[in-house]
Amino acid sequence: MSDGLAFTPLYRFTNGVGGTTIIEALEIEGWFVDPEEDEPDEFVIFGRMVNPEGLSDESPGNVVMDVLDATGGDMGGYDIGSMVVSRVESSDIPGVDRIGGTFFGHTAPFAGAGLFYRRLATGVPVRSGEWMEYPGEWHRSWLHTVQKRWSGGGRSGDWPVCVMDGRRIVGEASFYCAIGEAVSGPGKYFGSNLNALDDCLMMSVHGVPFELVWTDFAASARRIDPFEVEIAIDILIEYDITVTLR
Repeated sequence: MSDGLAFTPLYRFTNGVGGTTIIEALEIEGWFVDPEEDEPDEFVIFGRMVNPEGLSDESPGNVVMDVLDATGGDMGGYDIGSMVVSRVESSDIPGVDRIGGTFFGHTAPFAGAGLFYRRLATGVPVRSGEWMEYPGEWHRSWLHTVQKRWSGGGRSGDWPVCVMDGRRIVGEASFYCAIGEAVSGPGKYFGSNLNALDDCLMMSVHGVPFELVWTDFAASARRIDPFEVEIAIDILIEYDITVTLR
């Protein structure tokens, strides 16, 4: 590969101890996987080796993978652990190598996360309901990616009435996708389970009070565990959120 290659990496692998960059990559296969399928035997990274010696440092089992946006900003990170590169070959992409190896069985069980990271990395504003353009089984991956790039601090919106469209809710993951969008805006996060919802509300107690209007409630609530619905509403009310069911 030419050392002068200019490309914007989506992934950066570093030695977690010394911070040495090992690989910069455009794409990775074998990390984001379907939890229902067998774990892959190896990973394939499309990118370039920056410093192979980073895998030979004193702590080769502390590899970290960061996900980057188009400006090089951090959108999330993963502790890979041990990583071995077994082959480096030219790929069909000019100037980009095909790097193979193993993560020793470590994976992230979110099959659609790679696609969603690439989308979010563009910096193009997320459209309202964009996550609904994907099958219901991918909503968990969407929720995972928006959670990873979340900077904390609770609610990021300030409008007094938040409308959550129940027609978009087809399961538990989509419920949290929907409430994140309703409360904080498209592509935003406001919890991925009951404990996380409570945490987000706790961090928002000094923000602008709001009302959550849940439309098409009866039909959408039947698509979620009744316990999840009941406790989620109780948590919202506990933080003095007005919940209107329609």
